[in-house]
Amino acid sequence: MSGKIKLELREYHFGRRLVIQLLLLFVICCAQRQSLHALFPEASLGEFLIFVLDNENIVLALLPVMLLAFTSSRRREVCRYPLLIRYRNRNEFFLVKIISRMLFAGLLLLSLIGLLLLVGLWTDMPLITRHAFLEGEQFDKIIALQTANLFCFFCFMLMLHEILRSILHRSLLDLVLTAFLPVVNLVVIKLHLSGVMLWTPWGNIAYMLEGQERTNYQFYWWYWLLVVLAALYAADLLHGRKDYVFEENRKIS
Repeated sequence: MSGKIKLELREYHFGRRLVIQLLLLFVICCAQRQSLHALFPEASLGEFLIFVLDNENIVLALLPVMLLAFTSSRRREVCRYPLLIRYRNRNEFFLVKIISRMLFAGLLLLSLIGLLLLVGLWTDMPLITRHAFLEGEQFDKIIALQTANLFCFFCFMLMLHEILRSILHRSLLDLVLTAFLPVVNLVVIKLHLSGVMLWTPWGNIAYMLEGQERTNYQFYWWYWLLVVLAALYAADLLHGRKDYVFEENRKIS
């Protein structure tokens, strides 16, 4: 299975795309550092990370677009009967493909956090909390919870993209419609629809809602379990209806 995942990663050119991703993320981190410094000059490194991970424009606009663009396969499966020589059945093919995309989503988050730490230390941000704009003490716990919620959101986006790919069979249209979900979420935030916001992905990602810290912030596993598993089941079901031709290949375990 690991050999197949490596081959799938190569199919997506994840190595080259990772370099481009790091360059884009570095620019985003530097811009956010300047933005935070202008607002809160005394902010600490922990507050910097929470500030960026709590920015709806980055989380709901930039990062999803980057993720969808960098995990879109160059193999569009335009043929009615694609030939699959590495997999025993279509379910295994779907599983390997989605795992490889989820790995890249994890790398996206880890890269962002790593670059935020690098930029923060490079610009001599204080490590000790000075309570510039956050009252909480356990910044490491908050950042871990934010990362877990964000990863689940990205996984849901990938599942939704697979569902739309199976229905529409058009590479550009399914990407646009998948990206439409976080855009709608962003509109809900800008309109200050608090009641609706709590049931959207952002309501289960944000540490600060309407400018207020959430005292009961947590990893909303029940929400993500419902939406991710439902999307995974639908994506697998629709993917299983595609037409494939299989050949045996014993060289890859």
